[in-house]
Amino acid sequence: MIGLPDASIMAKYAIRTHEIMRVVAFHPETQTVDLIQDQLEFCNTPMGEITVKNELGQTVNVGLLKPTVLYNIPVKQERWGQFQIQACPEPGDTGYLEIFTHDISSWLKNGELSIPNSDRHFLKESSVFVPFVPNAKNKVDDYVSDGTQLIIKSNNATIKITDSDGDEPVVDVETTAKTVHINAEDGVSVAGNVDITGDLTVSGTITAAGDIKSTDGDVIAGTVSLKNHTHPFEYNAGPTPAAGNTTAPTA
Repeated sequence: MIGLPDASIMAKYAIRTHEIMRVVAFHPETQTVDLIQDQLEFCNTPMGEITVKNELGQTVNVGLLKPTVLYNIPVKQERWGQFQIQACPEPGDTGYLEIFTHDISSWLKNGELSIPNSDRHFLKESSVFVPFVPNAKNKVDDYVSDGTQLIIKSNNATIKITDSDGDEPVVDVETTAKTVHINAEDGVSVAGNVDITGDLTVSGTITAAGDIKSTDGDVIAGTVSLKNHTHPFEYNAGPTPAAGNTTAPTA
């Protein structure tokens, strides 16, 4: 006869507070997901063909349970005051189910205080889904571990914010996206010099308090070149009148 273990092991065996889950569907309008268990489980059954020792040290016959599907589980989001980061999982993403000790349905629906219910403890319906990458299969190689970079990555774009440790710290924002859109209703303000490699297209007026310089290029208004334009002239004084164009401006 095997003796009973202490209360802590009994509680661990009887109560589950976290389970690994995989996303089946994401519902952005409600910020909820449908989930399926991403781990196999044994079920005690006299007809089971597998014999194992459970956490109580007992030898039991078990069979594999069919994975459970949960519907409309809220996704855990992060918010600090007015700043918020929203996670938008895709089918196949993994994470863990954080199961609460009591019924939280009133809090999930309208934010009201959650009143304990002795009949509804540790239910999977009273839980939130925490997305994360738990395995080596999904690891990436470009996430540095020295604390100098913040990397935000999607399937098609990567944004790297780097803070150097030199005498002149530089914050370097690098993106691999083909196009970057910035929508600012009241404008964009930049304090400092701006270097652009490539063409600059402006649909409005350019106003400059200083000089506008072109080291190697030209300034063209319509079809008129600042460097190569000429002016028509007529010369009527003297015995031989003449007409034509001036030469281009000289430096």
